[in-house]
Amino acid sequence: MASPKSFFALIKSACYIGVIGYGGPAILAQMRRLFVNEREYLSEREFMDGLGLAQILPGSQGTSMMTYVGYKLYRFWGGIIIPFFFIAPSIILVIILSWAYFRFGNMHAVKSIFVGLGAVVVALLLDATFKLGRAVFKKPDRNGMKAAGIAALAFAAAFFFNMNAIAIILLSAVLGFGFYFFTKEFASEKMPASGVLV
Repeated sequence: MASPKSFFALIKSACYIGVIGYGGPAILAQMRRLFVNEREYLSEREFMDGLGLAQILPGSQGTSMMTYVGYKLYRFWGGIIIPFFFIAPSIILVIILSWAYFRFGNMHAVKSIFVGLGAVVVALLLDATFKLGRAVFKKPDRNGMKAAGIAALAFAAAFFFNMNAIAIILLSAVLGFGFYFFTKEFASEKMPASGVLV
């Protein structure tokens, strides 16, 4: 794992993702590509641990993930400053787009543009889901099948039964505990001497 050349380099990376990212899973895939594959600031395992934490926290997953990255690399000030520069481009663009929409929203061309953006969002979400899915389900082994089963049940609970997100997370945690803990498949996991993951 390589460290950023400077704190400013990490700020530039956060701004870059904030500008090109499109939110949701799409921006998480961009983070993984930049921080894990290209610049190697984090290992695959560290990124997926952070992603797991970001998914169970309330609020934006992208912001939570960027807070994790900032804290992981530069501790307290990284966790405070890096997410700020990540969300700053979005805040500016939302203000500009809001002004444009309320100023020119009745124009047919503007409505067509926003409809087109909706189609782009769907395509980006599908692409990001596929890329993040490949990172989690690397090979079709027994553990992958268990995880896929939990994901399928979570999808069914949300889509068909409109179950609350917190209930789905808790149910998935119980299933994960049952599927993995009693099989002793974590016996080979290496923990730091302190017993706390860092």
